Formats: sequence, C-alpha cells, structure tokens
Amino acid sequence: RHAGAGHRLYGGHGAAVSGVGFSWDDRFVATIGADGVCLVWRHWNERGERELSECDSDAEEETAARQRHRESVREQPKAQKADAADATATAPLLRSASSVGALGAAGESERAEEPWRTTIREAGLAGGGGGGGGAAPSARLVWVHGYRGHDCVQNVHLSAAGEAVYPAAALVVLVGATDSGKRTQRFFRGHTDDVLCLAAHPERRIFASGQKAFVRGGHSRSAPLLVWDSTALPAAGEAPLATLTGVHESAVTSVAFSADGGRLVSAGLDAMHTVALWDWQKGECLLRTASSPRAVRGVGFLLPRAPTDDGADGGAAAGDATGGGGSAEARVVVCGEKELRFGTACQGLRWRKAVFGAQGELQTLPCVAVNSDGRVLTGTRRGELYVWQGCRLWRRLPAHEDALQAVSIAHAKEGETAGFATGGADGV
Repeated sequence: RHAGAGHRLYGGHGAAVSGVGFSWDDRFVATIGADGVCLVWRHWNERGERELSECDSDAEEETAARQRHRESVREQPKAQKADAADATATAPLLRSASSVGALGAAGESERAEEPWRTTIREAGLAGGGGGGGGAAPSARLVWVHGYRGHDCVQNVHLSAAGEAVYPAAALVVLVGATDSGKRTQRFFRGHTDDVLCLAAHPERRIFASGQKAFVRGGHSRSAPLLVWDSTALPAAGEAPLATLTGVHESAVTSVAFSADGGRLVSAGLDAMHTVALWDWQKGECLLRTASSPRAVRGVGFLLPRAPTDDGADGGAAAGDATGGGGSAEARVVVCGEKELRFGTACQGLRWRKAVFGAQGELQTLPCVAVNSDGRVLTGTRRGELYVWQGCRLWRRLPAHEDALQAVSIAHAKEGETAGFATGGADGV
C-alpha cells in the first residue's frame, strides 16, 4: 500500500486474516481468519451506497450502518493503523465459527474476547439470549448454494415427490417447491465428510449415498455407505435406514441399486478399487472382491437372466452371492479408466472384460447405466454413447461435444417403451 493512500480499517477477527474474497456482484466480502472464523460483510462504494440496488434496502438499521460507513471514510496515517483497528465501521451480516480447540483456564482469562463474539452477543444472535459472557454463537442452516460436480458424475436424481436430490459437501440436498412456486430445501445430514456418490431406489423414495473418509492420524478409516428415506429424513442423532461400513477404505466412489431395490453394489477408492454387494435391509455385505488398479467411475446391476425351459435361471451359479437358495443370480457391470468389466457372483465375482472391437475406441468411460431392454449404456470421454450387447460393443452413437458424464433411464409403465437421457460436460 502506498503511504498516505486512503483506506478503511474494520475490526472483526481475533487473529490474522488469511483470506479475502468478493461476491460476483461486489455486494459482499467474505474473510477467513486464523482464529477459525468466517465473516461475511456487506460492501458499499465510496459514497456509502450499494453497488447494485436491492429491494427493501432502506431499513432503519441499514440506513444507520450506511451512515456509520460514510463517517468512517477518512485518511489515516500509517502510524495510526493499530489504534484504528478497534473502530468498526460496519458489522458483518453472517458470522460462523469453527471449533478451534479449547484454551486452558489460565490462557482463557488472559486472552481478550474476539470482536466477533462481542458483536454477536450485543446483536442478540448468540445462543441462549443476550446475557452472560460465555454464550456460544448458534446458527441454523437455511440454504445451500453449490453442488458436488467437479469430480463426481451420475449423482443427481429426482425423487418420487418431485424433488431434485444431489450432494453438496457433507450434505445431500433435496430441492422442491411449495404450491405457490417458492423453492424449498431439505437436508440429509447423516454424513461426516464429503458425499461422493448417490443412488436412487427404483421407487425413488429411498436413496443410498457414500462419502469419503481419508486417512487421519496415520490410520486408515472405513468410509460408510448410508441408506435413508427421503420422505422422513432422520433428525439429528437419529440413525438412517442402514449404515453399511467395514469394506471400503478412503471413500465410496460409486453405488447403485438392483432392479428390485433389495441389493446394492458399491465401489471404493482403495488400491484395487474393491467392489462390494450388499443386502442393505439386513445390513450385510454379501460379497467383496478386488476389481482393478484402474479407477472405477460407475457401477450397476445387470438385469436378471431370462428363465430357461425348466424354470431355472439361465446360467445361475451355485455360489450365488446373495446367499439365498432361490434368489436370482447377481450380475454387475463396472466402468472406469479405459475398461468395462462384467461380473457374475460365483464364489466371488467372476470378471469378463468388454470387447471394444474394431469400431470401438479404448478410452475412459465416465458413467454406466442398464437400459430397460437389458443392454448396457456407457458414456465416453469423447462424448459418444456406447451401447453393449452382452460383452461386445453393439453400437457407437455420437452424442456430445465433450465427455458424456451421465445416463439416466426413464421410468416407463408396463407395456410402454422407456427411453433415456444423457448429460455431458458440454452443458447439454
């Protein structure tokens, strides 16, 4: 900063400010401090006015804050910087503190209270009312902006109630609308870390979501897979329908329901990208096996084989992974980095690699889905749609100008022809 340059000083953090960022319209400024606090400030221009007009912006408290801002605009010598740090021109609108660690009794008595705590208490925002010096701030989650899409695919679904369901950080967000058209959000809060994958039950009422759980303290941790009901989200402290854990290390990266909704297939982020079959209603892992050292991008269940003339499932294996005497054979498909694998449950998963043939190009397949006719659909890194008949490539269809990252099968009534939709990195 040049000597004698005009500036303003605001107090709020109890330690050094480590990060500053403006909103897209210059109306707000967010700051991060070494005290573990994030502050969001309202921003006015040099004349004490908002850069953009807003509805209902002439409230008394905002008028008073604007007046304080005008009075605070002044030239301050560099030598007065320390004294001016205590003079605040305007208070932050939103303040949230992370757990920084408890201070000892002696240290707490010697350390001055952070300015943001004083402001919150005086404004009556602290939990338990305005009295008392030790009241901790409390906040209620109202709205979530953003979506986990930069490194995850095939993780947006539509519930039976018409809500859009998708992950954001450690939450799963359900966006709907009231009768008047006002948008609403609900949240599934059962996860403890970022949610990386999401699958919908065929009835679209129950969902399964997997999270990451990377190594902490030098010890490997198991990443949980949670199954929950979107019509009755569990409250804080309540358990979901099922918690499936003990198999995947580091993270659960892909998950899918079977056609009847009774089983789940999931893939993890360990060295061999373990694939597991689950009976989620019993909370049991039916089978787990290594897949490949190459990254797994998507998983799915193949449709059950048509019964033969004698009434048995064609090609059923004696070592069926479901463990049930008369249950259908479990067959899965896994796509990923330059490969597509088909697995059949028989004392483990017996893998068969897909045959790309002369018309196909060996490339990364970001997503996979099983069509209503039993054919497998995969998106490609080059934006094409590959249609598979058995283990062989049947058709190669141009679709997108960039990577094809999602395939969604339509839910058709009996006797009707079902279609499917695709989404790509080209925004189409």
